[in-house]
Order: sequence, then C-alpha cells, then structure tokens
Amino acid sequence: MKEIFGNQLGLKTSQVKRLENLSRRRIPPQAIISHGLCRDVCALSAETGRQIGLLVDRSGSMTGRPLATAAVTAAAVAWRAPEDYSVLSFGKDVVAAKSQDVVKSNEGVIDSVLALRGFGTTDVAAALTSAADQLSRSKAGRKITVLLSDCRATAPGDVPAAARRLGELVIVAPESDAVEARELAQQVGARFTTVAGPSDAAAALARVLDA
Repeated sequence: MKEIFGNQLGLKTSQVKRLENLSRRRIPPQAIISHGLCRDVCALSAETGRQIGLLVDRSGSMTGRPLATAAVTAAAVAWRAPEDYSVLSFGKDVVAAKSQDVVKSNEGVIDSVLALRGFGTTDVAAALTSAADQLSRSKAGRKITVLLSDCRATAPGDVPAAARRLGELVIVAPESDAVEARELAQQVGARFTTVAGPSDAAAALARVLDA
C-alpha cells in the first residue's frame, strides 16, 4: 500500500511518510506482530500520564488478529504511563505481564504480550478482581482499568459485581465480536468502544481515555 487513506488534516509530511513506511513493514509468519512495528505504531499516540491497568483476554476466542491488537494496545498503555501501570493477561488463569509495583521496560512488557497465544476458558471475574488488586498499589488519584476482551465469560464468577468494584472501567472489544462486551459495559456503566485491528488500537484507546 503506497497511499494513506483517511483524515490527514494536521499531519506533517514526515508523519505521513512514517505511516507509509509502516504499511511496508514485514512481519515474521510465526509472530502475531513484530516488536518493532508494535513500538513504532504506538510512538504515534499521545502520552497522557494517566495510571492505567490493562487486561488482555488470551482465551481461545481471542486469537490471531485480536491478540495482535492486544499487543499494540499494551504498547500504547506503556507509552502513556511509563511507570505506574500494570498489564494482566487472562484465560483460565490471570498472569501479570507487568505488575503495578514492578519496574519493567516497555520493550519487556511488549515482548511478554507478543508471546501470548489464545487458549482455554475465560475467567473475566477473576481478571477484574486481579485488576482491582493491582491498582490498589498505585498512589494515583485516578485509577483506570482497560478491559480488552470480547467479555465472553466461560468460567464461574460474578462479572458485573467484580466490574463494579473498580473505580473506572473502560472496555475495548473486537469490532467483529462486541455484543457481550457492549452489554457488560451498559450493565455496569463502563465506557465502551470497539477496535477494528492493530492499526486502530492507539486510536481506540484515545477514544475512551482522552474523551
């Protein structure tokens, strides 16, 4: 792709050139997305300095393109809040790619998310409970949980109750599979948006965090 489509108003010539270069990047067949591409896409997103906890669904329904989107979203979170943030992945179990009170390079966090592969069940309630625990370690006045998932819970647990324990919840769901995520957002009063794919991840995050 040599031409960039969409609203380019306000973009510098150098920024358009960077977008064009991104479209030419090659990704190894065995990878979800390359570390370099993930880093460079997220370098275009604005930093807000907000303290954020990100939950990444790695269950069987979140494979391929959705997991690639998760990697880019994790990178965007890391760029926005370089120190005070956590990234948790969840399926049957909840695993910390980065804990709230642990220092880890942005590259290391991105690498951890890129290594994820979708499998198993989805314990959304446990993930939200773990997010609350992680954010309790932050001294920030505003604590945001970003749930990147289709929210199709296949493990026991009271998901709405766990969601309501969070101070501020944002749900970002795959554009092609967002019905249950939208319903959960409406049920608990969370902000909601969909994401079309990896190239839309930074913009989707901005829609719900910068509004």
